[in-house]
Amino acid sequence: MNVLMFIDRPKDWFFDEDVELDPFLCSIQLLERLSSRQTFGLKYNRISLVHNLIGRRSNEAINSLDTAIVILTSRRLIKIENESEFNSQILITNEGLHVLKQFKEAMTDVH
Repeated sequence: MNVLMFIDRPKDWFFDEDVELDPFLCSIQLLERLSSRQTFGLKYNRISLVHNLIGRRSNEAINSLDTAIVILTSRRLIKIENESEFNSQILITNEGLHVLKQFKEAMTDVH
């Protein structure tokens, strides 16, 4: 478990947060995974997705994945296609590929 801790010494308080459960980080990880499987996408199984992306199977991790999917879907970066009642697939859109490319460029500019 990675923990990021912010310390504000003048006020003597701290805030710790589990970085791996950040929905925006989870969103980027999901976009990266989907970018390598553009045609086939990923099977929409919350438990296996959260385990593959975050490496955990907890309620907090599932909530983070759910939030990431809502963020990505609402911005039209991914789409969910229903093949049958019990089988859905997550696919990355062209906008999702563009955003992922922009993110990677921004990260290389920082380093």
